[in-house]
Amino acid sequence: MGQMIFDIVVLVLLIPLSAVVLGIGSGIVQLVLKSSERRMEIRLKAQQGQNGDMVKQLEALRAEIAALRDTTTQYDMTNDHIVQRLEERLSRIETRAAGQSARSTSERSTSEEPRRRIGQG
Repeated sequence: MGQMIFDIVVLVLLIPLSAVVLGIGSGIVQLVLKSSERRMEIRLKAQQGQNGDMVKQLEALRAEIAALRDTTTQYDMTNDHIVQRLEERLSRIETRAAGQSARSTSERSTSEEPRRRIGQG
């Protein structure tokens, strides 16, 4: 009978003790879970912030590429325009040179005729 009373006393003491241990343990588990949840939220926010920054950087790069395309297109058009103007000038100079050579040839032939006549006569 002494053993039975001892077992009852141990049970009576173990029940509140286990309730306290489980209560404290569950509180500790909740704190650990909440802190890990907070860490995960912070990491997620940081990743989303980085993703947002990356998206902004990509948009900025796209805008720079578009600006570079416009600039190179303008330079190409300017170079084409300059080449066209140079070709026009060259053709005018060639036309003038051809006209002057034709005039000088005709002037030579007319100026040589009196000399020939003088030499013949």
